[in-house]
Amino acid sequence: MKERFLPRDLLAILWVCFSAFSAYHAPQPLFPSIRETFGLAPSTVSLLMTCVIFPLGLSPVFYGLVLNKLPLVRTLACAQMLYLIALLPAPLGGGWHAMLFGRLLQGVSLPAVILCAMTYISSRWEGKKLQQYMAYYSVSLMLGSFGGRIITGMTEQLTGNWRMCFVVMAITVLSAIPCTFSLTAIKQNSMSTVNFHALGSFFRQKGMLRLLCIAPCLVLVNNSLLNVLPFRLQEIDPSISALNISVVYVGVVLCASVGIFSSKLIRFFGTEMRTVIFGITMFLLFLPLMAVPSPVALFFIMICLNFGYSFFYCCMPGVVNRFSHAERSVTNGVFLTFYYLSAAAGSFLPTVIYEHFGFSVYCASMMALTLAALFMAFLLRGIRLDEGKKSEA
Repeated sequence: MKERFLPRDLLAILWVCFSAFSAYHAPQPLFPSIRETFGLAPSTVSLLMTCVIFPLGLSPVFYGLVLNKLPLVRTLACAQMLYLIALLPAPLGGGWHAMLFGRLLQGVSLPAVILCAMTYISSRWEGKKLQQYMAYYSVSLMLGSFGGRIITGMTEQLTGNWRMCFVVMAITVLSAIPCTFSLTAIKQNSMSTVNFHALGSFFRQKGMLRLLCIAPCLVLVNNSLLNVLPFRLQEIDPSISALNISVVYVGVVLCASVGIFSSKLIRFFGTEMRTVIFGITMFLLFLPLMAVPSPVALFFIMICLNFGYSFFYCCMPGVVNRFSHAERSVTNGVFLTFYYLSAAAGSFLPTVIYEHFGFSVYCASMMALTLAALFMAFLLRGIRLDEGKKSEA
């Protein structure tokens, strides 16, 4: 019998993810205002994202190795409390370095939040339901990333103070903590001990390393676009407001529907990897149009780019979990490490290219990386999912 409503504990996890990613992406529309307040270069302001993403990329392997030994729900609650504290330097009037420290603290605590969420979902459900609920997880992150941006844009527009945006984000994170305590404790399907041998077994699985290498290319490109976008818009229109900048990110929330209907899309394309290939191809087609010098044009181009990225983003967590023979926490930890280290590189290095060589050179570099992602995905178009689970049964 088909479920009419999503499980209550899944809804709780989705709100936790939404609130965490809202606070993670919130500063991006504020980049021009923060740059003006502290007198910084664009690449320096982009460190607000790098300071979160870089430790976010280093931490998941550690969390993945020890998570089996910790109570998942309690670990999630503690990580959220630390994440809440990390939002306080900006509203308390801290300077640039205090804000960077707070963002670094977010980077330490955020991987525990999202890895606990992924492990909770992958421990409760299997097969196609796991694929579907992982897609919903991806949707909650996309909705959160847009929600944080639009809320900060509106808050600055109403208050004229970009620091108040961090107060709103702190309230959002605080509202998610009771959701964590409502979760049912789960018994994880894990080994009695977890060590670095688990990582070796994971990488020795045939095809796994190539599969993991698809994400870094496209993730780097996507994150660089999101960071460069505020400066590109200000370059085109120096009078543009934070609210108008945040509206250009609306493609993120519009494209969340891709995750909601992901199972239907996968049936339409035939396999998950064909869906991923279609998404990368769509991304490649619209990326050159970012050179059009019009905020209105960029609004629609970003919607198309976000649709392409959503096809990729909603499928990859489920594909990796279903393909992997390793423990869920290790699988998710390694996937997040690959994902966020590439995102950290994308949040800073391409901004330096844009700052020193201009948008044309930047755009050409991003197209080359997108082509690399498409090539690797094409090579793996025929992989079989759930094969290891069936052989173990």
